[in-house]
Amino acid sequence: MKNQISLMKAALTFLVLGLTAFVASAQVHPDKHWRVLPLENFDLIYDAENQQLAEIYAERLQALTPIYRDYWVTIPPKTVFVLNDRTDLTNGYATFLPYNLIMIFPVVPGPQESIGEYHDWAWEISVHEYTHILEFSQRRGVVWGLSYLFGSIMTPNTLMPRWSLEGAAVDHETRFSKGGRLRSKMQAGSLRALQQGGRLESLRQAEINEFAITTWPYGARPYLYGSLLWSDWIHTHGPGSVRDVHHNTGGRVPYLLDGAFEPVFEGRGMVEMFEVTKAKMIENARREVETLNTVPVTKGVKVDPEMRESLSPAMSPDGLKLAYIAKGPPLRRRVQVLVRPRTDVSFDPSHRIQWFGKEFDQNLPSGSPIPRGAVGHDPDGDDGPPGGNITRISWHPDSNSFIFDQVLEKNRFQDVSDIWSFDLVKGKAERLTTGARAREPAYSPDGARIAFTRIVPGRTDLAILKLDTREIQRVFQAPPQGRVSDPIWLDPRHVLFSVRDEGREQVLKLDIDTGVSEKVLNSWADPQFLSFENDRVLFTSTQNGVRNLYRTGLDLGDARPVTHIVSHVLGSTYDRWLNRYYYTELTDEGFQLESIDEAEAARLPAELPRVGSYWGDRYAGFTPPFTSGKVAASLDSQSREYSPYGYLWPRYWLPLIAWDDRGVYVSAQTSGSDPLGKHAYSLQAQYDSALERGTYILSYRNQSFRPMIDVVSYDYSLQLATPGQFSRTQLNFVSASWELERFSPDWSVGIGVGSSQREKFSQSSKRTYPILQTAYRNAFQSGDQISPESGWQGAFNLSFPHDSDLDRGFAVAEASGTFYFSRWLPRRHAISLSAQARSSDEPASRIEYMEQSISSRTTNNTPFARYLNRGYTSGSFLGRNILGVNLEYRFPWGRLDAGPDGYPIYVHRAHFAVVADLTMIDGFVFDEKSLPMAYRRAEGLGFASYGAELRYDLNVGYHIPMQVGVGIYAPANPRYTEAGPRMGAFLFL
Repeated sequence: MKNQISLMKAALTFLVLGLTAFVASAQVHPDKHWRVLPLENFDLIYDAENQQLAEIYAERLQALTPIYRDYWVTIPPKTVFVLNDRTDLTNGYATFLPYNLIMIFPVVPGPQESIGEYHDWAWEISVHEYTHILEFSQRRGVVWGLSYLFGSIMTPNTLMPRWSLEGAAVDHETRFSKGGRLRSKMQAGSLRALQQGGRLESLRQAEINEFAITTWPYGARPYLYGSLLWSDWIHTHGPGSVRDVHHNTGGRVPYLLDGAFEPVFEGRGMVEMFEVTKAKMIENARREVETLNTVPVTKGVKVDPEMRESLSPAMSPDGLKLAYIAKGPPLRRRVQVLVRPRTDVSFDPSHRIQWFGKEFDQNLPSGSPIPRGAVGHDPDGDDGPPGGNITRISWHPDSNSFIFDQVLEKNRFQDVSDIWSFDLVKGKAERLTTGARAREPAYSPDGARIAFTRIVPGRTDLAILKLDTREIQRVFQAPPQGRVSDPIWLDPRHVLFSVRDEGREQVLKLDIDTGVSEKVLNSWADPQFLSFENDRVLFTSTQNGVRNLYRTGLDLGDARPVTHIVSHVLGSTYDRWLNRYYYTELTDEGFQLESIDEAEAARLPAELPRVGSYWGDRYAGFTPPFTSGKVAASLDSQSREYSPYGYLWPRYWLPLIAWDDRGVYVSAQTSGSDPLGKHAYSLQAQYDSALERGTYILSYRNQSFRPMIDVVSYDYSLQLATPGQFSRTQLNFVSASWELERFSPDWSVGIGVGSSQREKFSQSSKRTYPILQTAYRNAFQSGDQISPESGWQGAFNLSFPHDSDLDRGFAVAEASGTFYFSRWLPRRHAISLSAQARSSDEPASRIEYMEQSISSRTTNNTPFARYLNRGYTSGSFLGRNILGVNLEYRFPWGRLDAGPDGYPIYVHRAHFAVVADLTMIDGFVFDEKSLPMAYRRAEGLGFASYGAELRYDLNVGYHIPMQVGVGIYAPANPRYTEAGPRMGAFLFL
C-alpha cells in the first residue's frame, strides 16, 4: 500500500509539473516589447513590432464568438490569445490550465502540408483553436459546481479522445471558412490512397486516437479521421449534435462516453457510430477511385523501398546524382543521395552513398565524388548530410554540392530556418545564412545566387541571397497572409514562383532586374511545386480535382499531364538522359518517390476524369463576419502595456488523499504562469500523519531576463531503510542559468546560492553555499526507436557549502551523465551507460549529508538517475563519496499497436532491457541480515546487481504516454541482503 501511495504521489506530481511546464513553455525573447488589446471575449497579446499582424487577428477575434452561439451552450467570458513569432514552423495550441489560453505561432503553412490549402489562415487557425477552448468550457451539473471549488482543473472534456477534440475543430475550421482541411485536395487524395491500399477496411476505432503509431498517417490520425466522423455526424444529425455531446460529457465522469453519445445518436454508442461512418467513408472513396479508373491510372516504380517516406527529388546537372528527402524508421528527415556510375543506368537504392568525403572510385568517371562502399548503407545511420525539417534540395551547377533548408533551435527563444550547403567531396555542411528565416532555396544557373522564400510574420516573401557578399535582397512582397513557394530560375534574370492569396494559387514570372512580374499558367487550377529541367517546366495542378504532375515548355504555354493518380503529387524532377520523371506521390504508406518513363506519360489524355473534394463539397462557402481595416485605430487607442502579474494568481488546486496502516497522507497542488511564460510557479503543500508534520515544495521560474532565474524552496521527508527512520531536508536556493547559444544551444551554465538544513538519524546541521552548474543534452528518440540510439546528456555541479556548526567550508562535486550507443548493433538495439558521482571532503561523521541509493525510477531517460541499484532496497547505501553506474542493453520485442475499441488505453510496443547496476561508496550500507538491522560502515566497497526488465509503451486516458514494466533483479554480493531475486514494477511518465 505504501508503494502504491508513493506511485500516486509521483504520478500526480509529474502531471501537475508537466502541465505547468507546458503552460510556461512559450518562452519569449526578453527584449521584445509586448502589448495587450482588450476585446469583448479576448485579451490579444502581441509583439509591438507586428502591429499589422495584430490588426488582422483582432478583426477575426471580434467576429469569432457570434458564430458559435448556435453551436455551443457555454461561451467563456475571456480567453487569452497570444501571437508569438518564436518559430519558423507553423503551429498553435489551446489549453485550459491555468486559464483559457490560445498560443499562435503565426507562420503560414507550406504547400507540403494539408493545412497548406488555406484561404484565410489567421481566421482558420483562430477558429480551430477557439473550438478547443469551447470544448473545454462545457461544464454542467456537479462538475460546474466543483469548478467553483477546485477551479479550472475541473475540465472533464479535456479527457475526451483526441480524435473527437481535433475532429470537431477541423470540422469547424472548414464549416466556418472558405478553406479548411475537409476541403483539402491532399486530405481527399490521402483517403483515396488509403482505400486503394485496403487500409480503410482494416481501420479500427481504437487506433484513430493515436499520435505514436509509426505508420502513415502518423500523428495526423486524430485530425484526419476525427474530422470525417464529426463532419458526417453533424451532416446527418444536425449542428446540435456537437453541442449536445460536449454538453453531456461536460457533466459526466470521464471516459464513460456511450452515456453521452447514445442520447444524441438514437441509442448508438461511440464505437457503433464510428462503424456507421466508416462504411460511408469507404463507399465514398471507392466511388471516387472508380471514377478516376475510367482512364488507367499511372503505375509508378518506387525508387527507395527501404525508406518509410521519400520526397522532393532533385537531379544534379551532370545527371549522375539524385538527391531527395527521406525518412527511415526513426521518422526524422534526412537528405539521401544516389550516385549512379553512368547516365544510361537507372537509379536504385544500391547507389546510396554510405560515406561522404572519401577517396573516389577510380573505375568511375573522373570528378564524380562517389565514395567506396556504397552498398549496404544503414539508412538510419549517422552518415551523410544533417537532417532536420527539410523541405527542398537544389544542386550547385558543378554537381558536387547542394543546398537545403533546415529549422534548428537558435536558443530557448527562437527556432530559425536557414540555408545550408553540403559538399559531397569534403563531406561537410556549411551554414550559408544565419537567422535569415529562409526556406525552399534554389541555385541560380551560375551558382552565384540563391532564390528562396523568406518567412515574415503572417506571410512569406521572395528573396535573393548573393553568395559573394552574403547580402539578402527582397524582390517580391506577398500580400498579408500570402505565401510565396517553390522559386525556380528560368535564366539568370527570371525567377518563376507560385503565390497563394485568398485561397487561390497562381504562378508569377519575375524579372529580378526590373521588378516586373507577369502571371503565367493562368488556365491551370492551383499550380504548385515548380521545377525546371533542360527544356521543360514541371508543375502540379488540381485541374481534375486531384493534384497531378504536368509539363510545359519554356514558353509556359500549353501543358499536358505527366501523371494520372488517385491521390496527390508533390515535387518532381526529370532525367533527360533516360527520359524518366521522378515525382512524390502520396500513397497508403505515405509520401513515396516514384518514377515513370516519358512513353507512359505520353499515353495520357489531355483531359483526366474529374472528382470532387471527398466530403468537402458538403460545405458551402462561409463568409466570415469581419471587415478588414476596422480595428487599426483601436490598437493605438485601446491597447496597453503587457503586464504579467494579473495572470499569476492561482486558478485551480488539485487535492490528493491516501492512507496506509501507518497514517494518512493529504496533499494539495497548484501552478500558474503568465501567458508569455515570463513567470511560472508550482506549489505543493502536504501533511503526513505518520510523520506528524506538514511539508511543502515551491518552485518559481523567471524568464524575463537573459539568464533564466530559478527559485526553489522545500521541506520534505524521506523514509529510510530502517523502520521508523526518515531524513528531512529543508532547502532555499536561487540560481541563474544561461544558454551558450553561440557555442551550442544544447549547453547551459549557471550559478546559484542557497542554504539548507538536514536531519538524519537524530543528527542535524545547517549550511550555506554557492554553486556552479553546467548541463548538456543532445540525445533524443523518435519513431520506432525504443531508446535514444546516439548522443549523450549530462550535468555537473560544484558547490562550496559552509557548515555553521563546524564553522568550516567544504567542496562538493556532483556529476551525472548518460551515453547512448547503437553502431554495429542490430536495428533498434541500443546500449545506455549512465553514471552519477558525488565527491566531498566533508567529515565522515556528518551522515545527514550523505546521498542515498534508490531501487526504482519514476522518470525515463533523465541524466539524474540518482544512484540507482535495482538489486537492493532504497536507502541501502549512504555515502559522502558515492559512484553509481547503470548499464542497460535495450532491445525490442515488437510493435503491438493494439487496444480495445471504446476504451482509453492503447499499447504501442514492448521491449526488453538487460540491466546491471554498480554502487561504490565511502559511507554506510544497510545490513538486512544483522539483528537488529542497522547501517554499517562500508568504506571503498562496491555493490553490484543485475537483472532484466520487460517494458510496455502505452497511451492511457487518450492523452498520457507512459511506460510500465516489471523486472527481476538480484544482488551480486549477498553479504548484507538476501541472495534471492527481488521483483520490481515501475511506471515512467
